[in-house]
Amino acid sequence: MRRYKVLSIIIFFLIVFPACSLINKKYQKTVTYEYYIDSHGKRLLCINNIDGKFKFVQTEDSIIRINYRTSIRFKKQELNKEITPLKLGVDTVEDKIILKVEEKISEYSFLNFGKEPKDEYDIFVPINLAIEINSNFSNVYIDNTANDFKISLINGDVIANKPKGNYSVNIINGKFKIDADSVKNINVNITNGKFYLQKASLYFGDFDLNIENGKILNSGISFDSTIKSNKETLVAKRGKSENKLVVNIVNGRIYLKDNVKVED
Repeated sequence: MRRYKVLSIIIFFLIVFPACSLINKKYQKTVTYEYYIDSHGKRLLCINNIDGKFKFVQTEDSIIRINYRTSIRFKKQELNKEITPLKLGVDTVEDKIILKVEEKISEYSFLNFGKEPKDEYDIFVPINLAIEINSNFSNVYIDNTANDFKISLINGDVIANKPKGNYSVNIINGKFKIDADSVKNINVNITNGKFYLQKASLYFGDFDLNIENGKILNSGISFDSTIKSNKETLVAKRGKSENKLVVNIVNGRIYLKDNVKVED
């Protein structure tokens, strides 16, 4: 008798769940939106508690342009519906522009309550603005900009290609890769992750590298003077530049590499 009850329950779920799936079938759709912010007279752009994939590109005018993309699942009858998936709020405090999410579409399902859609932000920033980012579960890609960046991430990566500014990066669970050509001061703190200095032979200045529970891997980069060098510490100098590279890592690796470009 018990066997028949178990069999009946199995048959019930085999019939009901596919039926529900057909009734509630959803289709994925990519939604885009653009935002424009005048940065005239401002010095700093702050991005607080916004998660996603960020790409920063430099622009010559004073307008910040944000191209936003996300993928959301819709019912068939909703596919042609015009929606605004994200409402960004902008606060200005003295010389700061503070960007935050005021309203956002979330997807809900029986198996994954409150699941957020995948968000991508292409942000075109004026050369005079410094950028400050505080975020969780985000990746940041910076392409050929002269802006200064201060980035704090939990569970995320940062890649900087052909940077020309100053960088202060704090990461818990992630990695930071930066192209050494033309970059200025670099200050890095990482817990559970890795730091890569690409094109390392092109970086001149003071090196102060420290790692706890890990090691420093140098692919043949030479120094004019070395104060201390072992697998966990490197204090040295290259050239006459006053630039400073300061890296502190707990649980991870530091790589000094001479690759042609920053690797994804």
